[in-house]
Amino acid sequence: MASIRELILQDIQSVLETINTSNGYNTTVRRVERARITPFQRNLLPAIFIYEESDELVEEKSYCNDRRMTIALECWLKSHHNLSQEVNEFYADVQKAIMADRTRGGYAIDTKHTIAKFFIEDENLGGVEVIFEILYRQLPNDPEVSL
Repeated sequence: MASIRELILQDIQSVLETINTSNGYNTTVRRVERARITPFQRNLLPAIFIYEESDELVEEKSYCNDRRMTIALECWLKSHHNLSQEVNEFYADVQKAIMADRTRGGYAIDTKHTIAKFFIEDENLGGVEVIFEILYRQLPNDPEVSL
């Protein structure tokens, strides 16, 4: 069985894969990957790369541990008209998708959007790094059991 962390990350990836204009979003995401290592191809943009930044103990109780996982979503796109406008629409799509179910399919207590950092690589390439904190609970001696 997968750990609660892994189930939460799988939920995030599957939710991001639904970002498509046919689903009511402004953007159609072409690629969602976890922990990208290789360079991306511009013809596969827009793309979202999921990075696990940290996982910390928030509160330890005799029957459970409350933990906070921080993830970064690196959202890249190639602009066709107005990079700033398209990045802002993409950013709104990511927020809408992630915050639709703050419990991550029932595996988390809450999901909070904490910060966004915008970046420009060149005149037609840029994006936003979006940071989320996910509070979840697990048994102290078994990371695969959610409470």
